[in-house]
Amino acid sequence: MAVQYNLNPPSLPDILSSTYGQTGAGYGLGANTNTGGQSAQLVRDLAGIQYERESTGQQYGWGDLTQQRQVADQRRSIPGSFNRRGMLDSGLYQRGMGRSYEEELLQQAMMEQAMSAQLGSLGQQQIGVEGGYAYGVGQTALADAQRRILANQIRDAF
Repeated sequence: MAVQYNLNPPSLPDILSSTYGQTGAGYGLGANTNTGGQSAQLVRDLAGIQYERESTGQQYGWGDLTQQRQVADQRRSIPGSFNRRGMLDSGLYQRGMGRSYEEELLQQAMMEQAMSAQLGSLGQQQIGVEGGYAYGVGQTALADAQRRILANQIRDAF
């Protein structure tokens, strides 16, 4: 397999168009001087939110791995503790193993709930960022339209 080195990295408009489609290419950084700064801020904010999402997934993965190791260590010790007391066949061993599985499921559910809450928060943050951008661009377009109307009225008056 040949390794390809790209000596010409993609330009920012190319990155925007590949990430956000035609909207990113058409309204990218500096494409429109009225909304260029807003677009740049939108891209930065969305990139930060995506980074947080990926970081949350990584933390969940490490937490899951750590939890599995702890549960495995705990389960390994259960037979020995019951065997020392001579209670391996008393039913308490099965109860201890069942409790171990219950604890594992509870910890797993708590981790998934925390991750879900974090991703939900990031989703709300993204909605806010996109809404702020849409409002800002709308206000810019409205101000531009009002400016043009006023300019036409002044021109028609003379």
